[in-house]
Amino acid sequence: MSPEPERVADQAELAALSFEGMKGIRYVLRNFTALSVKEHLRSQLEQAGSEAELTPNEVELVRFAADRSDQLKELADRSPDR
Repeated sequence: MSPEPERVADQAELAALSFEGMKGIRYVLRNFTALSVKEHLRSQLEQAGSEAELTPNEVELVRFAADRSDQLKELADRSPDR
């Protein structure tokens, strides 16, 4: 016995909305994370003479960005301001 066409359409619409919702949530989380990391690194730099230090993941992120700074600058230059 197959489901009613109307029910299948409703399920497909719900799935599409869920997918769009997840994309929106990921966007919000990425932006929040980027701002948080930027502010944390800024505060670490301001404490440069004190006991400031980075976690291993922060070190990896900083080295990744430093090694690819030209490529990241190009990407930033062609990305729209939001």
